[in-house]
Formats: sequence, C-alpha cells, structure tokens
Amino acid sequence: MKTLVLIRHATAETRNNSVDYLRRLTQKGKDESKEMAVKLFGIVKNPGAIISSSANRAFETAEIFAKQFDFCESKIMKDRMMYDSSLAYLISRVTGLDKAYHTVFLAGHNPEITLAVNYFCRDMLSSLPKCGFAVIKFELDDWIAISRESGILQSIEYPKK
Repeated sequence: MKTLVLIRHATAETRNNSVDYLRRLTQKGKDESKEMAVKLFGIVKNPGAIISSSANRAFETAEIFAKQFDFCESKIMKDRMMYDSSLAYLISRVTGLDKAYHTVFLAGHNPEITLAVNYFCRDMLSSLPKCGFAVIKFELDDWIAISRESGILQSIEYPKK
C-alpha cells in the first residue's frame, strides 16, 4: 500500500512588485500550516519522503509539516520543476518514486495539485484551498503502477473546513 499526501502551499505575501517565486508565507500562512500539519498527523504515519516545490511559500509550508512529523527538514527534497509545472510532470514525479517509500508528501501549487487529486482519484475537486491537503491511498506495491483513478481519496482537509 502506498499513501500520497498532496499539499497546497499556505497563504503567502501578495504579489505587489515582488517576484512570485520568492514570495514567503504570511503569519496567517504559518498558522494555517501548523494547524493543518497537526490534523494530518492524526491521519497518516510518518512520511518516507517529503518533496516540495523550491518556491519559498511551498518550501516553508513543507518545513512546517516536516517539523510536526519530526522529519529532518534538511531531507526535504526541493524540486524546481514543481514550480510552474504541469500535471504530466507531477504524475511522472509520483510514478518515479522509490518503491521503498510507503508514504510521501508533495507540497506544491495550484492548479497542478488540484489536477493531480482529480487525476489520481475519481473525485472532481474544483480547487484545493490554500494549505489544504488530500490523502490518497493506493492498493499497490510500487509507485510506478499508479495510473489515472487508481487511488482512493481517504481524506481532504483545509483550514476553516
């Protein structure tokens, strides 16, 4: 059995004149992340891997989740391609995961995170809210065997649900 947790980054600074990639979490975003990490802690076991977009807001979200799970923050894998990527890239990232990992967290951006939930499950989610997460279970032994609608949506949570 494999468990994939798709996490959308928390609330970040407004764009204004800043470079989108460099935007950081606001205090609200940090608080949301802590709240949601505690919720997730009650649902899944410790992750074998955490992969995050390297954009500041996604990586900061991943760090807060890692801390809740006593996952070494230096072991979070930063993936530059997850910023402004595509659904096809996320699918290839998931199906390319090491078989040894049973639970993996992926922290990224919309619309790709929502599209991935809809691809892996039969559910049609319009948009995963900021700092929301979806827990998807796969009755498979290897990530490479994952395909469209092969997952079961176990839980979907977001702030102020």
